[in-house]
Amino acid sequence: SGGGSSQGGNSSGAGGSQQICDDFGTPCTECVAEACPNDWCACTATDDCPALFGCTNMCNGDQACNQQCLVQHQDGISAAFLVSSCAGGPCSASCPQGGEELQPCGTCLFQSCDEVMNACLVEPTCMPLWQCLIDCPQLDLSCQEACYDTFGEGVDELEPVLDCASANCQPVCGDD
Repeated sequence: SGGGSSQGGNSSGAGGSQQICDDFGTPCTECVAEACPNDWCACTATDDCPALFGCTNMCNGDQACNQQCLVQHQDGISAAFLVSSCAGGPCSASCPQGGEELQPCGTCLFQSCDEVMNACLVEPTCMPLWQCLIDCPQLDLSCQEACYDTFGEGVDELEPVLDCASANCQPVCGDD
């Protein structure tokens, strides 16, 4: 496996082969490095993304523990979600804790709005607020008000996400 020295370009080197970054020698990371080279290399280029995977793997599904991992490794959140999304299909056998494939809107947000998405996911009420608002029937102000009453602590983190989505992801995110 190669080191992190070829991080800058797209994934073609001599002979047109895919760029491969260090895989840490586990069956899961070996699969991910091969199946998702661009996302994996972006993840391994930071300290927080691999550390986030290590932290959440030790949580065994405990939500409070996972949330603490997000807080401790905030700068790696978007890269980790992109890796998990990519690996969820081709690497599901070797990565049983792999994520679900992101919809095009989510992929765009984690790629184009990574800093504000990271901040949103650190605030435990930000994503639930957004999901609640999405689930409201259009123009149902009482439903929207109930969302803000329930998840109001997430407003400050959600506003920049919505602004970024509107500016960068409108074709795939629609009007939500």
